[in-house]
Amino acid sequence: MTAFEGDFLPPGLAVLRRPYPMAGPGRVELHAEGLRLVGPRLRRGGGFLGCLAFVLVFFGGILLLGALAGGAWVQERASDVVALIVFLPALFTAWLVQRLWIQRHLRGASPAVTHDIPWALVGGVQSGGGRESEVLIVPIRGRGDLYFRPADRSGFLHAMRRS
Repeated sequence: MTAFEGDFLPPGLAVLRRPYPMAGPGRVELHAEGLRLVGPRLRRGGGFLGCLAFVLVFFGGILLLGALAGGAWVQERASDVVALIVFLPALFTAWLVQRLWIQRHLRGASPAVTHDIPWALVGGVQSGGGRESEVLIVPIRGRGDLYFRPADRSGFLHAMRRS
């Protein structure tokens, strides 16, 4: 058995890849049978607050647009104005509310849970791209992608490739 300490770091807003439900400090153990994940469970939620913030800011932007509708330039460029005044701030607000909710609730993380995953479900290891390059992504078929930042990145990569 080889154990690696690190952090489970699922993305705040997952669009294309479903994150595995673990977040916070934890451990990945490599056994002959598969992976054992030990760490706090990801608390889901905050999506409702983000949607509510989006709706409130969106309709507030529509009201603001209606107040400005007296100007001829607003009537000529209505789609651009709606995108700038209404949609982008509403989308940013929804993202920010959800992100803040997740950060606040991860501080009071749940007690550690253990998940055993057989090697047949593990799809290898990938490096996260861009600014998250220190985060490694381990696809787990049918359960989501594990986002893990090990303290010993090279040792974890070597051990995963050997297994």
